[in-house]
Amino acid sequence: MKSSKFEQYIRYIELDREKVPSFSIYPFNLSAIRNLQTLVFHPKVTFIIGENGSGKSTILESIAVAYGFNAEGGVSDFEAYEYQKA
Repeated sequence: MKSSKFEQYIRYIELDREKVPSFSIYPFNLSAIRNLQTLVFHPKVTFIIGENGSGKSTILESIAVAYGFNAEGGVSDFEAYEYQKA
């Protein structure tokens, strides 16, 4: 029996700067987004590091949403729900 390797991965992401409404509003005002042009991922492992509030989670959530996943994690084809305090 052959072992199968899952070798599909995101190779890179690009920010289409012409579609950004303003770099003075969230999330585009975060340094990680404001300075982003192309982010290339290594096929084996990629580390995203930075100060608190620099936009690490925002980048990961944006990638998830772009690929049809829930920004908070989970399955694809999600529906947005409003959570209200009881």
